[in-house]
Amino acid sequence: MRHMWEVLRFEFVHQFRRRAYLFTTFLLPVLVVVGLLGIQAFLNYQASRERESGGEEQTEETFTGKLGYVDHSGLFESPGLFGSMLIRYPDEEAALDAMRAGEVDSVYVIAADYLDTGNVTRYIRSVSINSMQGDSFFQAFLMDRLLQGVDRDLALRLRSDIVIVEHQVAASGEAAVARSEDSSFVLVYVFALLLAISIFFSGGYLMSSVIGEKESRMMEIILSSVRPLPLLAGKVLASGLLGLIQIVAWVVVAMWGLGQLGAIIPSLSDLAVAPEMLVWVLLYFIGGYLMFAGAYAAVGAIAPSMREGPQMAVIFTLPAMLPYYFLAIFAETPNAALPVALSLFPVTAPVGMVMRMMVTTVPTWQLLLGLALLLLAAVGAIWLAGRLFRVQVLLAGHLPRWRDIPQLVRER
Repeated sequence: MRHMWEVLRFEFVHQFRRRAYLFTTFLLPVLVVVGLLGIQAFLNYQASRERESGGEEQTEETFTGKLGYVDHSGLFESPGLFGSMLIRYPDEEAALDAMRAGEVDSVYVIAADYLDTGNVTRYIRSVSINSMQGDSFFQAFLMDRLLQGVDRDLALRLRSDIVIVEHQVAASGEAAVARSEDSSFVLVYVFALLLAISIFFSGGYLMSSVIGEKESRMMEIILSSVRPLPLLAGKVLASGLLGLIQIVAWVVVAMWGLGQLGAIIPSLSDLAVAPEMLVWVLLYFIGGYLMFAGAYAAVGAIAPSMREGPQMAVIFTLPAMLPYYFLAIFAETPNAALPVALSLFPVTAPVGMVMRMMVTTVPTWQLLLGLALLLLAAVGAIWLAGRLFRVQVLLAGHLPRWRDIPQLVRER
């Protein structure tokens, strides 16, 4: 037991000091926070300028050039505040002559029945980004003229997109606020990705530690004073603790970031994660880590070098990411047969169950069953790693043949 704690302390300190670990665990979340704060500050600044100017100044900054227009409706006699970039002509012939002479870039002809049809004819010399921005500029002009004299807050509201809060009616007749597809995709993608990366990173550290000690011949010195099983236990616990710190840091930043995204992007305003979900995420992280840690440790025990190790680990890491291939199905129909099956199968359960939890209320029996199967698979993976974590295997300098592995597992 003493040797296990010594291995745990050494592995924790050694792996914690790695630059890659410090960057992904602490510096990367800080960069995300700074980026979101910067975006929010910029949008607040733009919104304040739009409120002060009524939206015209922002439109003029995005469009460079001059436009001409002909008004057959009698509603837009003067360009008003848009006069620096907008010229009115008495008829189409005069406007087109001005465009040919290079005085204006485009010409807009407002139909006589504009209020009924909204018809506007545009004449351009060539299609460009500036001409498309001209459409937005001219539309802002039309809106400004039509809303002249209207309260400014009301005018800004009419210019802004509507925010739809969708309610979903269940079979029982109860109506509840439904999460939009955009927010469902964000929650599914972010939380499942954070969980998968943390599990694979911490398991990868464990595998690289074992293989590195074998390649440097350090394993021979370690095994002279530590038995293989305490060595395995110490490495697994150290990597698990590192992964736990990582996932907690990422989840804290993700929870804060979701609130910021809702303020930045209105369609994501319903992003929210219940506290009880985080408990299940933590439980599935622990179960997933133990299972994959056992698998990584087994690979590290038999792999002769870092080149073969990751190649062998693809056997279980690639299937674990299967839920991502069906991301749309998880987000739109999380209770369909395929998402339920992938959330219960141990290899895909850590990612699959978290995907489902983010978009729907998963029945408690499925959560418990998935966790039980995951822990059972973790026990089997750790048992397999313990059988392979032996002196004759760890000190072997070559990759055993696949048909020899069952014999190594059965040996006493």
